[in-house]
This record gives sequence, structure tokens and C-alpha cells, in this order.
Amino acid sequence: MLNLVSVEKRFGELHALSEITISFGPNETVGLIGPNGSGKSTLVNVVTATYGPDAGQILFRGTDITSHEAHRISRLGIARTFQNLRLFQRMTVIGNVEAAQYGMPGNVFFRFRPDDRRNARNFRQKAEWALEQVGLQDVRNRLASSLPLPQLRRLEIARILARDPELVFLDEPAGGMTPTESEDMARLIADCVAPNRTCIVIEHKMDLIAHVCARVCVLNAGQLIADGDPEEVFVLPTVIEAYLGRAAAHA
Repeated sequence: MLNLVSVEKRFGELHALSEITISFGPNETVGLIGPNGSGKSTLVNVVTATYGPDAGQILFRGTDITSHEAHRISRLGIARTFQNLRLFQRMTVIGNVEAAQYGMPGNVFFRFRPDDRRNARNFRQKAEWALEQVGLQDVRNRLASSLPLPQLRRLEIARILARDPELVFLDEPAGGMTPTESEDMARLIADCVAPNRTCIVIEHKMDLIAHVCARVCVLNAGQLIADGDPEEVFVLPTVIEAYLGRAAAHA
């Protein structure tokens, strides 16, 4: 599905990604973890063309997308959420989901184009369905700015579901949430996002990763240091050291 081959990204003297070679298969749910500054979000940003790699190759379904622009990558069936919410705060909840179906940024003027009336009906139906999936149907007409954080995170998920991409990056989907809210998010990912698509979850909450991911990839200082079953990866000395320091790894 997605293959990165010797991908590198540098910011001046900082090697944010160094020779990253990794593959994500169809219908796989993978946790992408690592300490702060390890390169997780950089990897997502490179794949989704927020900025391009300095070396290496990115393949999606066998097509080289290394030099593609972000809108082309989105149309191929790759979607993402962000650590910092990127929603239309002054738009209604359902308007946010409708706009997402036109890609980012959303075109809010589609209702006024006669040739798009059929699309508008389809988009509304998909938006209603997506909001029902994430439990936001009762707040569909409220402004996004009025929602609490857990519902805003769910709104991001609804925007993805309405577009039905083949591959999804979820960048800290439970960021800022309580343990109970994080458990609810884990169930939502497992039940609604992960089935029938490739889902890559970037998260610091290991309970969520363990709940939804059958595979874990660990980055540290821009390098891939582990890739495998969560129970095996979590106890590797290199992984413990990356998170807790050398003393903990040898304790």
C-alpha cells in the first residue's frame, strides 16, 4: 500500500528522518511511536507533501508520489488529522464535513453552483452518515467553535470517514483527552476508522496503541529502531532507552 524507501528529511543540520525504509500493507493498523522530536510528524508531513523529502522515494499502491503536491496525494486516497486541530471554527459541524469532501481547503460555495446540486446532496448524505458514525449527529448544526475537545477530535474523524480514503494518518487523536475519553477514541478508531483501510496511528498513549494496533514502528532521532508486535516491541531495551533513558534500559 505505502512504501518509503531510504527517505531522508533535513532541517539545516538536523536530520529529522535518516534512511527511513518502511512499508505499510493494505488494511493494516500500525502504531507509529517514539519520544518527542523522533520524527513521527515529520514522516507524516513528508508523505502528505507538507514538505518534500531530501532523498528517497515514496510509493503509494506502486505509484511514485515523491514529488506529488498535497492536493494530488489527497485525491489518491490519503488523508490525515493533525496534532493541532485544523477545522473551520466558524462553520457548522456538518458544514465542516461537507467541505472536507472537496479536499482541503474546503470549497464552501458549492451550494451556489447549479451543476453541483447532485454532488451537494451526496455530500450532505455522506456528512450525515459520518456524523452518525462518530456520535455527533445531535450537534450537526452547531458551530465547530462551540464544541469541547473530544467532540472536535471526533469531528476530524468524521471528515475523514466522509471522504473514505484508503490510507489514514491519525496524528495524536487522543491528545489532551482524559483516560476515559482516550478509551472512547480507541474504540472509535477500532470500530469505524481502521476497518477496510490502512490506518497509521501516531500517539504517546500506549494503552490506545495496544488496543487498536497489531504492529508498532518506533522512531528515535529520525531513525527506525523497532518494528513488530507491540508486546515484543515495548520491552526492547532500545525502545525503553529511547523513552526513559539509558539508566532505565539497564535497570
